[in-house]
Amino acid sequence: MMGEIKELPAPIRSRRWRRIVFIQTTWLKFMNAREINVVSSSDEDLLVDWLAEVIATIGTHGELYGNIEISEIGEHFAGGVLHGEMVDPARHDLRFDVKAATYHGLSVNKTTDGFRGRVIFDL
Repeated sequence: MMGEIKELPAPIRSRRWRRIVFIQTTWLKFMNAREINVVSSSDEDLLVDWLAEVIATIGTHGELYGNIEISEIGEHFAGGVLHGEMVDPARHDLRFDVKAATYHGLSVNKTTDGFRGRVIFDL
């Protein structure tokens, strides 16, 4: 079950233009679930390796994921489930593929709420 939608106190500002793709779907269409587990040597590697695993899973199964549940997280380990559906060109306007998460400009910082990260993707 998806959690409730929360309103942010202020918009998240960006210094440059970004394209955000929303999947037009409903929870009922999230028929596919893929489990992924990643172990890495650092927090930075964990973020890049986790995203690389998501990108590889998208390419392998031809699916889009609209919900990601992180079920386990520890020192340099993360496990979770991707919930999604098969790509449907009639409904999904995919103009480019994400090729990889990069280390360029990468940052991962611990906060009181967990972690805050920044990553740049290669398209």
